[in-house]
Amino acid sequence: MPEKFEKLSQEKKDNIIKGAMKEFAENGFEKASTNKIIKNAKISKGLLFHYFGTKKKLFQYLITYALKTIYGKLQIEVAFFSNDVFERLMQQSIAKMKIASEEPLLYAFLLKAYSDDVEIIKSLASEKLNISKEKEFEILYSQIDKSKFREEFDARKILKLIYMIIDSISEKYSKDFLTLGPDESLKKMKEMTDEVYVYFDMIKKGIYK
Repeated sequence: MPEKFEKLSQEKKDNIIKGAMKEFAENGFEKASTNKIIKNAKISKGLLFHYFGTKKKLFQYLITYALKTIYGKLQIEVAFFSNDVFERLMQQSIAKMKIASEEPLLYAFLLKAYSDDVEIIKSLASEKLNISKEKEFEILYSQIDKSKFREEFDARKILKLIYMIIDSISEKYSKDFLTLGPDESLKKMKEMTDEVYVYFDMIKKGIYK
C-alpha cells in the first residue's frame, strides 16, 4: 500500500488512478508511457515515482484497486440476491454487467491487463483475479440453499461446475458492455440471460431433487 499516495486528497488520487488506468487500458503495461500517465494525471514524473516507486508497483496498485472497487459494488448487490444457486448466479451476472456499464474504464483496464503478453504482468493479474474469484465463490457457497441438491452429489463440486459456466459466459459478454449504450446494453443483457438459462435448465434437471 503506497502510504504517501493514500494521504492525498480524493480528487488528486482519482486523477492519478484514472490517468494511469487510461494509459494502461489503451497500450498495455509494456507500451504504457509514464509521460502520458503524468500528462493525464496532471502531476510530475517525480511525484508519480515518489508515490509508487516503479511502473510495476503502480500497475499492481491499480489491479488491486479495480478489483476491490468492482467486488465492493457487487457485495452491495449480493445482499438482495436469492438463495437459489441458479437465480443467484443469474442475478450476480446481471449485477456485474451493470457495474461494467457504470465503470467502463475499470473493466477496460482489467481486460487489457488479463490479455497482456508480458508474462510477469499476466501472472500478477491472474493471481489477483483468482484470489478475488475464490473469495466470491466462498461467499456464494455459504449463502445458497444446498438442500435442493440430490444427496449423491457434492454440493461444492456442483457449484464449481456451475460457476465456471456462468463465469465464462459473463466474461464473454462483459467485453460487449464496454462499448454499448443503455438500450443496446439491455438487449445484450437479455441475450446473455437467455443463453445462461439454456445451460441452467440442463444442469438443474440433473442435480435438483
